Amino acid sequence: MVFMVLINGTIIGLAVFINNILNSSFGYVKESFGASFGKRSHLILNAEEKVLKPFCEGEIDHVVQEYKAVKLFYIVMIITCIGMLSSIIQKLVQLKYKDNVSLNFSQISLEFSLFVTSILFIVMFNNHNYNTLISDMCGPFLEMDAQTIDDVDHMYTMRNPRASEGELDFKLIISVIIIQAVVFSIMMLQKTDYLGELIMMLIQMNAELLKFFTTFGMIILLFVFIGRFLSAEIKYEPSSFYQIILDLFTAFVGN
Repeated sequence: MVFMVLINGTIIGLAVFINNILNSSFGYVKESFGASFGKRSHLILNAEEKVLKPFCEGEIDHVVQEYKAVKLFYIVMIITCIGMLSSIIQKLVQLKYKDNVSLNFSQISLEFSLFVTSILFIVMFNNHNYNTLISDMCGPFLEMDAQTIDDVDHMYTMRNPRASEGELDFKLIISVIIIQAVVFSIMMLQKTDYLGELIMMLIQMNAELLKFFTTFGMIILLFVFIGRFLSAEIKYEPSSFYQIILDLFTAFVGN
């Protein structure tokens, strides 16, 4: 359960980060062209060089940064897909072979929906029929290697799905995944009956650790203070802390 909560937290964090980059990028596009050119490609096709060049310099950075986050998100979604499928199969096997076992339909339905959404995201990510509009328009103004061009086209295609190609809506899938992950995390935390006792135990452990370090910290500080005092009053040549501690230890053992 803890692992799934951590995975869901990672999903939520990455999805929110991707959405922030996406919103920033859309704001930048609107500022440059006055509107988003997702379905109005003539805005960028007919743009003047003085508008297109600074736009490309900023927008390519947005797209590359977002694609790095989306690749990590893709790996997390593969793990989520496998985890949800395993959880569903485990519940069905327990239902069949164990007595007095009942299914939590709300949880299994949520797991199945998250499994389906993960599959949709994986299918969308593995679509290689790229829309090369932005790399074609920005290529004359920026030097990009083949891998960067491929990444930019890949991310731009996901951002701007083409209805004629039957491509999935990236923004919709990300939004749905965020909602599912939040609901799933809440459901998992509600199942923790001893969460309050665990928190109280951690608070008590923290207090005890503070007492421990305070007590022994005072002893160590007193030990060092006495050593420095003895060094100033008795010793006539400079000594390191190591030598002071060694002298004190020798004095305590009687050598």
